[in-house]
Amino acid sequence: MARGGRSYGGECGSAGGARFRDDYSDYRLFDDELGAQPMNQLFSLLYNNSLAFSDNVPPSSVHVLPFCPGKIPTSISCLGHMLIFGKMAPTSLTARFKQTVTPASLRAYLAEFISTFFYVFAVVGSAMASRKLLPDAAADPSSLVIVAIANTFALSSAVYIAANASGGHVNPAVTFGMAVGGRINVPTALFYWVSQMLASVMACIFLKVTTVGQLVPTYTIAEEMTGFGASLLEGVMTFGLVYTVYAAGDPRRTSLSVIGPLAVGLTAGANVLAAGPFSGGSMNPACAFGSAVVAGGLKNQAVYWVGPLIGAAVAGLLYDNVVFPAQAPDSVREEVSEGFSV
Repeated sequence: MARGGRSYGGECGSAGGARFRDDYSDYRLFDDELGAQPMNQLFSLLYNNSLAFSDNVPPSSVHVLPFCPGKIPTSISCLGHMLIFGKMAPTSLTARFKQTVTPASLRAYLAEFISTFFYVFAVVGSAMASRKLLPDAAADPSSLVIVAIANTFALSSAVYIAANASGGHVNPAVTFGMAVGGRINVPTALFYWVSQMLASVMACIFLKVTTVGQLVPTYTIAEEMTGFGASLLEGVMTFGLVYTVYAAGDPRRTSLSVIGPLAVGLTAGANVLAAGPFSGGSMNPACAFGSAVVAGGLKNQAVYWVGPLIGAAVAGLLYDNVVFPAQAPDSVREEVSEGFSV
């Protein structure tokens, strides 16, 4: 998702699934023999909606999804193929792999690694600093404020510096939400996850080594909280975060091009203030995972994965499909307004 120099959250450059090379001749949504079948306008609308805000895709290269009468499972499989491999999926396994290892894609993975490293460094480092400076950091409200401020500043900066290269996800939950919403394809999302998880672990190792063995804090659940309650809390917070990413990075809202990353950071900081004492206010599976690995325990990791991923998925589906749906091209809208034909 890139328009007017802004690309936090969605696809960017060649990393997002629809724009991996200048020559689109090798890309099809489905096998060529299916393309000769009659087309249903409803499926045409669905597919063109998904392409409405993909930049630099020549109109002549767009292959509209067909509806094959009597072959509904085939058409559904085409939709699944589009979701997994992006809005314009390559026809061969070799081309699919090449999608994820182009120079632009590799730059995106590196950008995610760098931005996630510095984000985790700032957030976990601020918790370590408050523990060192405050006698009873766990019971001191100022410790919560310190971590919330670090979240706000670090996430805003991390999103901003990575936006033009990778979309500025800095969070596996954000990446998952973008994949569910069709903004990034699944193979690329998996590489994003690897970059983010590795960066988090490396940042926590760096903090442990440079602070001469200081304990790396982990996200914990308050004694009165249940695992389900904490996971639900994390899910609601992550929903708000990913929804903000969608709204702030929407190319139709050009007035937010500069303030967008700050809006994302402010949402994270506010969530930490609200839920930090109860679930830790993670909203980021990579951050929770990296600190737990280095600290030597993976207790309650399901809380920081299940809730955030579900919340992110709901946000990804809701924003583009219900609250602020993408507009189809005029020609498609005119056809659909006359009624669907099978």
